[in-house]
Amino acid sequence: MKIFKKNNPVVMGNSNVVSETVVINGSGRNVSIINGRVFINGVEMKGDEKIIYRDVVINGDPKSVMTQSGSIRVNGNVTGDVSSTSGDVEISGSVEGNVHTTSGDVRVRGGIQGSVSTVSGDIN
Repeated sequence: MKIFKKNNPVVMGNSNVVSETVVINGSGRNVSIINGRVFINGVEMKGDEKIIYRDVVINGDPKSVMTQSGSIRVNGNVTGDVSSTSGDVEISGSVEGNVHTTSGDVRVRGGIQGSVSTVSGDIN
């Protein structure tokens, strides 16, 4: 599994903290972004501590994806659950588990075998 940073960082607040999108190429992993840090199968991916990751793009078929504050885009299928507290979810394939957002839109081109919910957002 390879991890790449998107080339367009956005400076947040002071100039010491940068928010970026993390791009992950590979399948079969549990991906989480917690407090701006990227975890794959429970192991933190070390990097520049000044970068806070919010959004995730996965090119492959992950087992599950979770963000606290950021959008999720999967170019593939998800074999488990997808969850975003504050951000949109976009899946080009299907989801075998559940999809939940607290504040964000849900767009899944394939089917969702589990449940889907959002408190504030659209489901397509």
